Amino acid sequence: MPRYNYECLECGCNLQVTHRMSERLRECTECGEEALERIPFLLTVPKKVEQKVGVEVETFIKTAREEIEIEKERLKDRKVR
Repeated sequence: MPRYNYECLECGCNLQVTHRMSERLRECTECGEEALERIPFLLTVPKKVEQKVGVEVETFIKTAREEIEIEKERLKDRKVR
């Protein structure tokens, strides 16, 4: 079964849950509110086995920086509300 990450929009806690793809967690286990948002979990798989480790590390760092910027904007938008 796949693992999913959730964030509660009420209390801000983060949850990591394993369940079927057809299921969806609705209620926060910390505060009990139905304000959970599923956070995408990105899995990077090397395309070529013969790539050097340095190339893989650089690609990972670049992707991580892009994800951090997206998350910053999302959090900034949430604080404005």
